[in-house]
Amino acid sequence: MAKKDFNFILNKGQLPKIQRNIAVRLSEMANKHFNRSFDRGGFTDQTLIKWQPSKRERDGRGKTLIDRGDLRRSIRPVQQNYRQSRIISDRPYSARHNDGLAGMPQRQFMGTSAVLNKVSCKIIIEELNKIFIK
Repeated sequence: MAKKDFNFILNKGQLPKIQRNIAVRLSEMANKHFNRSFDRGGFTDQTLIKWQPSKRERDGRGKTLIDRGDLRRSIRPVQQNYRQSRIISDRPYSARHNDGLAGMPQRQFMGTSAVLNKVSCKIIIEELNKIFIK
């Protein structure tokens, strides 16, 4: 019976670059995911959770949470350092909408998402595979 071996060589010099790539790719992907909430009219966790329509939408004057588009444009990645990034919305009213504060109905557009986590895992695996010399 033939002996089976699994050999790999780790290219440690690639690690900082891979960490940076992971942070950038994940933040770009999360940014797109959160922005799609405005197109879909709801937030996607495991499935799409539709927002309660606003008076503006019920009256046929536009989409919920989109007046001038300031809230949507405020969602952006912020690079913390070479291996860490986060997504923010700097509008003072973003938390009221996202979390349903101050008597407003919750219309989440950012947050933890099963779909986002699944895609994030694929990106991380793709990037980590690059540090092994074949």
